[in-house]
Amino acid sequence: LGCMVVLSSVVIAVVWGRKRRRLQPRKRKRSAGTNIGEIFGLDIGGTLTKLVFFEPQTKPSMRRSRSMSGMAGLQTPEQEAALHEMYQYLGSSSTYGGTGVREQDLAFDSSILGGRLHFVRFETRLMPQAIALVSANALSDNIHTMGCTGGGAYKYKQAFHTSLGITMVERDEMDCLLRGLHFALTSVLGGCYTFRPEVGGG
Repeated sequence: LGCMVVLSSVVIAVVWGRKRRRLQPRKRKRSAGTNIGEIFGLDIGGTLTKLVFFEPQTKPSMRRSRSMSGMAGLQTPEQEAALHEMYQYLGSSSTYGGTGVREQDLAFDSSILGGRLHFVRFETRLMPQAIALVSANALSDNIHTMGCTGGGAYKYKQAFHTSLGITMVERDEMDCLLRGLHFALTSVLGGCYTFRPEVGGG
């Protein structure tokens, strides 16, 4: 997925906890060969952290591009099982923890990618608690790498690696923004976009 699917400066994450049903803490058992991190994109800003995650569409009517044919790592039973568990968690609620919200109105299907893009946001000030929750519930067991933009990509890089075993792959924010805008304008059918400049801005 990487920076191509960013629709604004939103790119690349792990969702941090759900309000209704929480996974029971379990012993971590990381698999070196099972990495589903490419379905996530996280942008860590000063106020909000924004997450995009990709959910593959299994219906035959959904056309996939050649470059996306391996998206979400459905090649092995282990990867399929890891994805099933993660999607079950993400789909269990539209709210996560105290401030996490899945923007259901923003989700959309992409025939080019062969699936659906979902968007989540939460307050960056709660990042330490979010990392602790992810670690306690072993949600990062099958996530080894993750693309990230924003100042937080550097600020929280060590914390992600030490606490979650995730290597943050820093992406250029402007490059992701332009690629995301190009993707949205050329690939999202029926999309309507507006820009309202700040009045009196310098």
